[in-house]
This record gives sequence, C-alpha cells and structure tokens, in this order.
Amino acid sequence: MWTSDERPRWVSFTFNSYPIRMIYDNRETDPVHLLGFKIILHVGLLLIILQITSGHYNSDIINSLAEKWAPLVWLAPEEKYFPLAVEEFLQHVHPTEKNGRIISPDNLLPVGRSSKLLYLIPKKGLNILKDNTSFLNGRNPLHTSVPVYVTISDCSHPGTPTFLNARNRPHASTKRSSFVITYWMFYPYNEGKKLCFLGKLPAPFIFDKCLGKQKIVGNHVGDFEHIAFSFDKDLTPRELFLSLHDVGVYYTYDASSKIFKNSRYLQRKGILQTTEFPPFVRTFEGRPILFAAKGSHGLWSAPGKYYYLKLPKLADINDYGTPWKTWKHLQIYREGYNKPPVWMRYLGRWGNPKTNCFLFSKIGLCEISDGPYGISQRESDFQC
Repeated sequence: MWTSDERPRWVSFTFNSYPIRMIYDNRETDPVHLLGFKIILHVGLLLIILQITSGHYNSDIINSLAEKWAPLVWLAPEEKYFPLAVEEFLQHVHPTEKNGRIISPDNLLPVGRSSKLLYLIPKKGLNILKDNTSFLNGRNPLHTSVPVYVTISDCSHPGTPTFLNARNRPHASTKRSSFVITYWMFYPYNEGKKLCFLGKLPAPFIFDKCLGKQKIVGNHVGDFEHIAFSFDKDLTPRELFLSLHDVGVYYTYDASSKIFKNSRYLQRKGILQTTEFPPFVRTFEGRPILFAAKGSHGLWSAPGKYYYLKLPKLADINDYGTPWKTWKHLQIYREGYNKPPVWMRYLGRWGNPKTNCFLFSKIGLCEISDGPYGISQRESDFQC
C-alpha cells in the first residue's frame, strides 16, 4: 500500500480539447524509471499527433467528437408530432406496393434494389391520427429517450462503402473534408401547411381570412431531418449544413467567436423557393442551437417565421418549446467500422403514396404527399 506521500500521481492535460491522463509511481526516484516514463509520455503524444495529421482516427476520438457537436434542438411550443425511434416505427407499418398490396405481412423489411418502389404504410391506416397517443405522434424527448442516428463518412478511406448515395449534391461544398458527421432525426409524421383554395387554385388569405375553402396540404408519414458537419484533420469543424425542405444552407465555423456564419445556400429543385436564412448558428456550451419548425420539423438556426416558397406562400414557424438534448442517445455508425442497421438498406419511401392532389401535384400540393426516401437515398452534403 502507498502512504499518503507515496500515492501515485496523475499527469493530466488536454490535447485539442480531449482530456488525457497518465499515472506514474512517485516512489520511483531512479532516473532510469523517470526517463522511461517521459519516453512513454512523448511516444503517446506522438502517436496522437500522427493519428490526427494522417487522417486516421480511432473510434474513441470519433465517438467523442460526435457527442461533442450533437445539437440542442428546440421543438416548437405547440408541436404535436414528436420524434420516434425508427425501430419502433417499423413495428407499426407494412411494406407495400403503390397500389397498397402488402409485400411482407411478417414485418420483414425488404432491402436493396427490390425495395426501391415500395412504401411503408401504417397497419391501421391514417385513421389513427385521431388518436393523439398513436405511434404517429412520436415520443416527447423530455419523457422518453429518443435516438439520433449518426453516420460518419471517413474520407481517409476513399474505397470504404458509404451509407449515403455515392453522388454529391450538384452544389455540395467543393472543399475536401477529412471526414463528415451527419445527425439524422426521424419523425413518424409530418404535418402539412394550411392553404386557402378557390376551386382547385390556391388563393391568398385576406386579412388572415380564407374566402374559399381551407385545406392542409403536404402531410406525410415518415420524416427524416438532418444536419451535417465537415471536419478538418485537426478535428475542428469547417462547415455545418442545415437541410430544409428543398433548400439548405451552409454555415462556416468561426473558431474565435465559436459560432457558425452563413456562407451560402443550396436550392435543390424548383424556381419558386425564396428563403432568407438566419445569419448565424449560435452555440451553447459548444453545441449548435437549432429550432425545429412546428409540424414540418425543418431545422432553423433562430426562432421566428420563415417563408420558403413563393407560390403558394408557405412558411415555417418555430420557437423555444421542448428542448431535445440529442447527445443523450446517439446511435453511431462509422463507415468501414460499424455494420449499419438493416433498415438503412431499405430504398423505398418511408410513408404512404400521395393522394388527394390538386392542380399542382408535381410540386407537392396534395393532402397526403409521398413519404420521403431514407438515409441511404440521400446525396452527400460534402465532398471527401
């Protein structure tokens, strides 16, 4: 046993914000032993430096980084449709063809090319929306631990199979990343927007009143939202990408102020989008602060009302409601290291086929829109 004066000492320090602790026995006064300790200490530091400069990172460092930058997401004050674990969602849906024919009554999820034209339809139909305790209402993260799915693309291994579509977005960042971390949040239901119609044509509200008939369009089962970070070799973020409807925005990290600054936006399709993004993504204790829009769950970097479509005029509204500490439950999948879950290989739609469409069905004016595609069908936001 050690006496009080002989207890071993810890050598503690941080390297690039990561804590490192080493122990040595201070009973040893032999210069040879002290020299040996110093050699071990320097070799350890050298290995860490070589790992970072070479672009090869062990799982502990990568997992710590994923936890460190996981965002704080504020759900809207009147949100009715909360996030849910994908695994729970799959217990309540059937894989079907577009005509409704059930493909797998035994809850076996088809994967690969054979699943491309399929849909996931609630077993009890959409009438369960009348029950505010159904699985489509999700789980309040204040009361239930809801997972966030993290995919990590390791750019130091260019031949590694990717979770995402191999194509980059047409306007993806052209700067090469060392690696990319993407946080995926799943909601079982997306609530559409209220519109005014005169016949089959959308019409404006006059002093907040509809002179025709009001309808809610753009509802759909299944909703994946995500943010992505690109990192440099020194483990600091270079850019943050926020995906919103058919648009998105890149924010560049300013290490001195610890905020992300709006640098450019992405328009994926269409000509009727009009969006003014907030200028900054602020952080709290080093984490990005984001706001999920009511019903649609689009992620914005500041509370408020944001118009994202000219015709018809559609807006997202968000504010401080329910805080979702996403880092509390992360499921991390690193390419080449972790086997992805089976559901990531499903290539079909995560919801019902579109129904009850109006004049502009091609731009999504349907009471029920097609369910979205899953993670594996999304294009990369950054280039390796």
